[in-house]
Amino acid sequence: MIKSVITENRGALSHGAVTVREMKLPTVMSVRNAMKILKNGMKVKVDGGKARIYILN
Repeated sequence: MIKSVITENRGALSHGAVTVREMKLPTVMSVRNAMKILKNGMKVKVDGGKARIYILN
């Protein structure tokens, strides 16, 4: 089960955005270079209200 969503592309009206909004998950959309910066196993905190991602480890 996921706790939050970070996407590298797509906008606020995309299917993914609508789905996570319905599931009430913290989400940050359109993060440039997210796939290069974030790696498997990293712990992050997503603040969707402020559109911020905090790397915890």
